[in-house]
Amino acid sequence: MSKIAEEQGLEKLYEMAMEIDPEATAKVSKNDQKRVIRILEIFHKTGKTKTKQELESRKKGTKYEYKLFAITNPDREKLYENINDRVNLMIGQGLIEEVETLLKEYEEFPTAMQGLRV
Repeated sequence: MSKIAEEQGLEKLYEMAMEIDPEATAKVSKNDQKRVIRILEIFHKTGKTKTKQELESRKKGTKYEYKLFAITNPDREKLYENINDRVNLMIGQGLIEEVETLLKEYEEFPTAMQGLRV
């Protein structure tokens, strides 16, 4: 799929995805290569659209019992104070040096590291 994007452009992949699963594709940006490719991969691997798979999955429900927990929002001023304290602590513990090392180590960035790029 990435090869098609390189050779024919991301727009071609988006058109292909739109033909296969217009509902799922309409929820995705034309520039979001990962999600467009995922829509196509799901179809080619399973023979089902992403939309159909999601509907079937919801019908089954979950086989696990679970509890949902939520954190309430603290005072906004206190939240920012906590964030700033945490960032300062991380910088003091070598965050900048760690990021510089990671940037040198990787030519391509896994999804989890894309926020480190400048």
